[in-house]
Amino acid sequence: KKRRLAMLVGYIGTGYQGLQKNPGAKTIEEEFENALHKVGMIHDYNMGDLKKIGWNRAGRTDKGVHAVRQVLCAKLELPRDIADENEPEFLQQQVHQINEVLPPSLRAFRMLRVTNGFSAKNSAESREYEYLLPTIALAPWRKEARAPAADAHDSSAQDEEFQIDDTLSVRAQDVAHYASLAKGGYAPDAEAEQRLATALQRFEGTHNFHNFTQKMEPTNGASMRFMRSFRVVGRVTVGEGEGARSYLRLVVHGDSFMLHQIRKMVSCAVLVARQQAPLEYIDVALGRNKADVPIAPGHMLFLNKVFYSAYEDRVSRQHNRQVSLDAPEAAEDFKQQVLFPHLVELDEEKKHWSSYLAFLDQRWTDFFERVAAMNELREKGEWQGEYRGPFSRTKEHQDGEMPAWKRARQEEHDAARAQEAATPSAT
Repeated sequence: KKRRLAMLVGYIGTGYQGLQKNPGAKTIEEEFENALHKVGMIHDYNMGDLKKIGWNRAGRTDKGVHAVRQVLCAKLELPRDIADENEPEFLQQQVHQINEVLPPSLRAFRMLRVTNGFSAKNSAESREYEYLLPTIALAPWRKEARAPAADAHDSSAQDEEFQIDDTLSVRAQDVAHYASLAKGGYAPDAEAEQRLATALQRFEGTHNFHNFTQKMEPTNGASMRFMRSFRVVGRVTVGEGEGARSYLRLVVHGDSFMLHQIRKMVSCAVLVARQQAPLEYIDVALGRNKADVPIAPGHMLFLNKVFYSAYEDRVSRQHNRQVSLDAPEAAEDFKQQVLFPHLVELDEEKKHWSSYLAFLDQRWTDFFERVAAMNELREKGEWQGEYRGPFSRTKEHQDGEMPAWKRARQEEHDAARAQEAATPSAT
């Protein structure tokens, strides 16, 4: 027999191309589909097509993003001889079997029957995300890091660069500075923490977040989002001695979110906390004019909880018993014992935040003043272009800031193309 079931799960998103199943990509949903098939809850003839079983999720998480309490929903197979009163116990046994065939980084916490009208996405009222922010993000920014790059013909220049990704690199010595600060658990001053808290609260309420996602016009109604709260809820230290690392737990509760929105909000707040930008910078970014907003590393972000209060209250009254889609103890244990250590190890290995802070130091140029001047000219009708800002990755905004070794390579490439174009064709 088929029953519509909701499953509360947690996972580490590292190594996956996101939650939602996508042909040719390694996804988290595919792992859960395979596990459910192995324990007999998905028939062979339904494998490979989640639409056949009415599969849906509370919300998509992007590549590398994690979850502590994600909710999946589908019509799954149960033995016909399972009585309704024995169903909860049987489902908990199934949870244990599912975990036995899942990778250790993916866990199922709870499974329960839901009404036919339940949707993991549409029945949700709001969502809560948490960002584990390294305390070194509140360290004073280093103006001296804005020094010019080394000479393009310096053979040692390449060795001095730390590659962030295919298009961005920073000076290795600046990355080392922040990595060293993190050892033993950096303690930011109280004023920096207060600036961070004030900046986060600036996002609360309804705002236009078109600058906090991709390819979104301010006139698009989808850019209007309501943030119920954005707070620092505490500090956590992982490890001991020199290996200890300290983090601030940032929790944002909103009705819905757009791609990159949370990471860009975190980045804005960090710039204000480090005094690289005034508090009014957030007002500029939330305005209707285009503004450049940097994006914080994504590996420290995770979905913390999805809220179904109205559904739970309604079903509890109908069945005269408490119904909950949460499993707080199991989820919290996964967060503390599995997720947090993984995040710390990942950040230590890849130097995501150390390199990102070095990037902010080197790329930040009187951004607020430029945007304010641009907006003033635009209001006068004297500005027809668009200032993309110091974080733009387009070539025309990077030529003066390109690492020396990369600039030399680009010059060689351009010279070769010019010579090729000047050579007469054989035809």
